[in-house]
Amino acid sequence: MGTYPAGELTKQKLYEVAKEVFYEKGYINATLKEICLRAGVKQSVFFYHYKDKNEIAKLIYTKYGEKSTGMINDEVRQNAYTTDLINYTCICSAVFYYNTLEDPNLNRFWAEMYLNNMPLDIPFFRHRYRNMYIKRKLDANSLDFDFYLISSTSVDGVLLQKYYNKDFDATPDQLVRFKLSNMLWGLKFEQKEIDERIDKIMEIAKKITVHSGKNFEIFYSRDNIENI
Repeated sequence: MGTYPAGELTKQKLYEVAKEVFYEKGYINATLKEICLRAGVKQSVFFYHYKDKNEIAKLIYTKYGEKSTGMINDEVRQNAYTTDLINYTCICSAVFYYNTLEDPNLNRFWAEMYLNNMPLDIPFFRHRYRNMYIKRKLDANSLDFDFYLISSTSVDGVLLQKYYNKDFDATPDQLVRFKLSNMLWGLKFEQKEIDERIDKIMEIAKKITVHSGKNFEIFYSRDNIENI
């Protein structure tokens, strides 16, 4: 059976409305009932297109990650910031952290997403970390790699949650440095190289003009300047 255009429009509408609800309510408090009410469809229609809110949340994560990474890659390439895969992936993580920590709504959603729905089975997420592991000549099919994924995701969830709840007095720079240290330590770098890489990565990340906004939209800061 073919896919009807009207069905695709409904599916896209549900996705766009879900982004609004997740942004406003967070992952935990977002409900299918509210998503369907705002989209003007019955819940049975939602289940025709998506399995549950977990599936659509993962889709938001994947599309966000792909778009953000693509835009960051453009800036890294255009400015010749780095050709090192590990540094590049760490730059993406650093920019993600800086953007997320600036917006309480994004902060809450990602913290809840990681802690209540660790996205270890999201292909985009696994692909990035797997490539880093292989680059270090480590076995990405090993139990160590699974531990590395779990550790990295747990760190994201806990750090973002505690920052959102104001459980500790830490600056975004401190959180980014801790996150990067954890990633590089898991890749078995020596402490001296970890420190050197982090200084370089954070310097580059602060030059990147890719930012996040309401409803998980991603834009270049220079777009705002051009529109003034």
